[in-house]
Amino acid sequence: MALINQKKAMEIWEFWLGNKTEDKDFAGRRIVKSAYNVRNSVCGWNIDHLIPITKGGKTTYGNCYPINIKTNEIKADQTTWTDNNTRWQVQKIEPTEYENSDGSTSLVKTYNYIPIDQD
Repeated sequence: MALINQKKAMEIWEFWLGNKTEDKDFAGRRIVKSAYNVRNSVCGWNIDHLIPITKGGKTTYGNCYPINIKTNEIKADQTTWTDNNTRWQVQKIEPTEYENSDGSTSLVKTYNYIPIDQD
């Protein structure tokens, strides 16, 4: 697993969640911005590589997303898994537009968590 420092994690949070101080991840677990990597908190979160590094995934905005630590432990290095009685799969979606530091824009290859079967 690639290590992501807190600065990069906060950049990823802000890319996807903007100024929110809390949210819920795709599995419905609460995450609180100030609880980054706090393992003993039910709201602790870290960064998931949707396509795992072990499967060729990169540390890009389109492949990284803030999720609850428990959710990330359940997903692990899988691209298809079950959590909360739902079968999930990582799938490529439409590219996301990203503003570069020089003000220009780029399209970023993007993935998302898609429910494929629910009990």
